[in-house]
Amino acid sequence: MSTIADLRALLNSYAAGPIEESDPVVSLLQDCWGLFSGSTDQKMRADKLSRIEDLTWRPPILSFTIERHGGTVLGSTRADVQRWSLDLDMATASCRKITHRQLRPMSTPLKVDPLAEKVASKILGGESDPNLKWVSENHVRVLIGRIIPDEGPKETISGRRRRFRKALNTELQTSSWHESSPNTWKKQGH
Repeated sequence: MSTIADLRALLNSYAAGPIEESDPVVSLLQDCWGLFSGSTDQKMRADKLSRIEDLTWRPPILSFTIERHGGTVLGSTRADVQRWSLDLDMATASCRKITHRQLRPMSTPLKVDPLAEKVASKILGGESDPNLKWVSENHVRVLIGRIIPDEGPKETISGRRRRFRKALNTELQTSSWHESSPNTWKKQGH
């Protein structure tokens, strides 16, 4: 296993500034990554270091940027870009998010107001609809998964559903209907 001293010896062969040929440095850094205090913050594992960009040596600091894909596992279309700084004298590693990158196009915005208006009309009219489950004439459950399907990034879906419920509450606010629990509305007094 390589040591931080081995990494420093290699880095001392480079001039201060950007490191163009980063493969030897990255390979050695991967080997001694766990020796830096803070290196496992942000769940950064040594094998992820192969994605390093903008490797810069300003003795005693080695810094780099790296694209992190944690959010994409949950369906995000963006990757965070972090800036890491390693102090070879102190054997410490620290990072901060500096920006993000759009990896895939974002979902098309959904206009929830027309959907809420249509559902409110059905509720106020006591009408049958595939998006509604009538428990009684005074109690209805909105089948949110039919209106806003579980397709796409989780945060986008939950945000759309939250905005839809808010819009539906606005549509029903002057009526006797109120939201008794998420996606369930009852007529007041019943």
